[in-house]
Amino acid sequence: FPRQTDRGAVRAYGTDALRSGGYGTEVEICGSVGGFVSEVLTRHASALVNVGVLKDHDLAGVSAGMKNLYGVIHNPNRYHDRACDPYVAEVAALPSVRRTLRLTIIDAVLGQAQGGPAYAPAWIWPCNRLIAGVDPVVVDQLAWDLIEAERAERGLPRLAEERREPAWIATAARLGLGRREPASLVEV
Repeated sequence: FPRQTDRGAVRAYGTDALRSGGYGTEVEICGSVGGFVSEVLTRHASALVNVGVLKDHDLAGVSAGMKNLYGVIHNPNRYHDRACDPYVAEVAALPSVRRTLRLTIIDAVLGQAQGGPAYAPAWIWPCNRLIAGVDPVVVDQLAWDLIEAERAERGLPRLAEERREPAWIATAARLGLGRREPASLVEV
């Protein structure tokens, strides 16, 4: 998106564009996650539309919707142990994220089944989908299912066999962020 900071228009800019330094001064906490949250979210937005890409993640197993939310906190590097569980779910459950997240969209036109989160062209496949839902849990569950199906097609082991099953999806459901059944999902 081109940078757009004019008031009265739809604005598009990153945390680093804010004169304040970009992050709030109050720590937000959920479970074992604590950090400063981008003021783009806490002071300048009334709704969050999270747009991610369907891809494998070398630690979290899947990086699609909720893992993409690491971009709103100042210290995401602290939350990658244990295949990112419970951290991905707890970032998504931070009060400002929970209050503003309205829609999750996953660009799954091309998916990446291995080697992520960096771009690894050998593992890209034409998934030919856009996934959108108001329930971030079911969106990520579908992303996981699609990645596992492609991994099986290519003879790759299941993510659980590689000790990077995205257990944080079940944790997010337990935290009340959504359900793992496709009740609130639109697949295009």
